[in-house]
Amino acid sequence: MLKTPFGNIRMFLDKKEVEFNFSKIQNSKSFLKTETYSLKYEFKKEKVDKINKHFLKCILETDFECKSYVESGERLEAISFEINNEKLTIGTTSGLSMAESDGNNNDFDIEYLENGIEIVIFEKTRNQIFSFGVSFLENVNLENEVQTWLAVDYAINLKERVNKCQN
Repeated sequence: MLKTPFGNIRMFLDKKEVEFNFSKIQNSKSFLKTETYSLKYEFKKEKVDKINKHFLKCILETDFECKSYVESGERLEAISFEINNEKLTIGTTSGLSMAESDGNNNDFDIEYLENGIEIVIFEKTRNQIFSFGVSFLENVNLENEVQTWLAVDYAINLKERVNKCQN
């Protein structure tokens, strides 16, 4: 579980809460005012698994009344929440983008929920690390509202960017 000022970020696989790794991301000049985290969940499908589909949810549990809206684009599936003058964005990479980056048959789809994002993992997907980004910002205005989206995109693709720099 990741605690934020908006509430807790939790993950569930097939309705059972699961542990995930997270790390705080150092902000770039593009989104200095945000607090950003990279979240990773390692999915391992057992050979005797009889379930055709699995459902991995990354959700915001909050007691605040908030407005949510989809902010997807550029191979990023994202949903944002506004509470008063603050914003939190949860995002993940689209399945098509994953196939392009690592060449695997990443057979999954994305569904938007009222309180987060659900990855629908199909039968052919075996072992894979699913990445999410979470970013939040206080004092949102027209000039900085895109910062959480940029930060989430950066957090999800951070490993890929590091690998490209090292090669």
